[in-house]
Amino acid sequence: MVAIDFKAKSIVVFDVIPDGDYIVEIVESYGEGSTSYDRITFIFRVVSGKYQNCRFRDTIYLRHKSLKALALGVKKLNTLCEIFNLDSITETEILHKKPFIARVSIRINKDRDEEYTFAYGYKKVGVMNPNQEIAKW
Repeated sequence: MVAIDFKAKSIVVFDVIPDGDYIVEIVESYGEGSTSYDRITFIFRVVSGKYQNCRFRDTIYLRHKSLKALALGVKKLNTLCEIFNLDSITETEILHKKPFIARVSIRINKDRDEEYTFAYGYKKVGVMNPNQEIAKW
């Protein structure tokens, strides 16, 4: 007999969806840190359309050795504050279950040789019809 510690549904598989704009909501968030970074991970759920209920994640760095990663994280958090008319965010749950548009593309994780959905921008719902051809942001 082999002893294991496995819990059903403990491994989450995220969806890979095509490049485009999707109305999403944050359904879960958690923070992680190490000696070299602090980050927040948001789990998004597509609210409507062909990919409704598909889930993907986005990681926002609050501290990182890469200034580019840090700048993108700050930009995304500032955008979320603007979308939801917030002066600050002290708890990520304030962002949960509120629709907004995420612009995504498929990227490849070279270390794992797998595709994943990457959110590279957010907008307020109503700013752009998500069924329109992708315009430059």
